[in-house]
Amino acid sequence: MGRVLLAQAALALLAGALFAARSGAEAGLAAVYGGAIVVLNGLLLRRHLAAIRPEAAARGAATLYLGLVQRLVLAVGLLAVGLGLLELAPLPLVAGFIAAQFGYLFNIGAER
Repeated sequence: MGRVLLAQAALALLAGALFAARSGAEAGLAAVYGGAIVVLNGLLLRRHLAAIRPEAAARGAATLYLGLVQRLVLAVGLLAVGLGLLELAPLPLVAGFIAAQFGYLFNIGAER
């Protein structure tokens, strides 16, 4: 999971740098904020995975489902805060969010 988180953080920073170079610091910050949501979600997933014990499979599944709901609420809530309360630029924010999601793809099969 560590490599996934590093890849997500790197992609978020890359998206932020690209938007900052093209559209200014505020756009770069919005992209990094979007990517940070994904990294925070990854950290929460990591915590839930660490809590699962092989001898309690049913409880582990419940933990994963509860964690999924928590991560979804967190992501939607932080996106709403970024767009509504902080008034960050929508395109860079969503682009940073999407870019960081690709951290999972770059690490398929690497985590075992």
